Amino acid sequence: MLQRILIIEDQKPHSDALCSIIEKMPIDIQIYCASNIAEASQLVLKFHIHLFIIDIVLDPLNPGDVAGLDFARKIREITEYKFTPLIFLTSLEDPELYSYTQLRCFSYIEKPFEEEHI
Repeated sequence: MLQRILIIEDQKPHSDALCSIIEKMPIDIQIYCASNIAEASQLVLKFHIHLFIIDIVLDPLNPGDVAGLDFARKIREITEYKFTPLIFLTSLEDPELYSYTQLRCFSYIEKPFEEEHI
């Protein structure tokens, strides 16, 4: 069965490298690439996507940009994509992400904390 992958990455060299790696996989794959949310949204409307690979920061000139996370949030609101796998791409260093993925941390308590949360 054909598996459709959507890569959302603003930097073409990164997008090309991902495509090259994925194309070597021994399964029937169709890869779509978008450099921004508008392109990605059009592809989602046109094709059923089986896997999303999403860059978190799609506009590095915009401080605090997390357009990729916003896109993922919107995707999760669409019934057919509620459980579709998402993989995030990022160069951001995040101790929370490291703690969850590498150290298998269960949760965080953010400061200042409230008694109800504890």
